[in-house]
Amino acid sequence: MRSLVNKLVKTYLEYRYRKITDFLNDTIRTQQDLLMDMLFRAQDTILGRRYGFDDIPDYRTFADQLPLQEYKDVRNDIQRRIMGEEDVLWQGKVS
Repeated sequence: MRSLVNKLVKTYLEYRYRKITDFLNDTIRTQQDLLMDMLFRAQDTILGRRYGFDDIPDYRTFADQLPLQEYKDVRNDIQRRIMGEEDVLWQGKVS
C-alpha cells in the first residue's frame, strides 16, 4: 500500500514539475494561454459581447479590438455591477 501511495505521489509531483518547467520556459505562451482562457470565460459578459471576445484568436487581435480604457470609460459598467447586475465586466458574482 505504501508503495502505491509513493508511486502516485511521485507521478503527481513529476507532472507538476513538468507543468512548472513549461511555464517557466515559455512565459509568452503561458501568458497567451491565460489571456485566451480569460477571454473565453468572459465572452458572455456585457464587456465580452461588446468587444467580441468570442472572435479574438490571439493577443494582437485583442489589443486591436479592445481599446485602452480609463475609469470614466467603464464607470457605468462598474455602477451596474455595484447595483447588483451580474456578468457585466466578469462572469457571475464578483465580491
